[in-house]
Amino acid sequence: ACFESLVLPKLPNKHRCRYKERMLEDPNFANKVMAKRFRQLVTTFDDRTVHDESGELHQMVANASLLIGLHADGATEAIVDAALEFSKPFVVVPCCVF
Repeated sequence: ACFESLVLPKLPNKHRCRYKERMLEDPNFANKVMAKRFRQLVTTFDDRTVHDESGELHQMVANASLLIGLHADGATEAIVDAALEFSKPFVVVPCCVF
């Protein structure tokens, strides 16, 4: 719903029309695309969890194309360190000074 209300109206008309056609063909089209392209892992992000080679976080960081920290608070430094170590581009958007 967020995509349809905020992003879709700003796209060029040809992309809006194509999106609407795909949604008529398959009402779950947008959810399928999002699930295929993006994955969120809710866990502690610190040096220990990033370096645990058997852990899911380590694999996700290693395979990521971009690391994003939104309101990351105490994980901010670990995100930057992991991005540098794994040679990944990153962005950290703080919520406040901590």
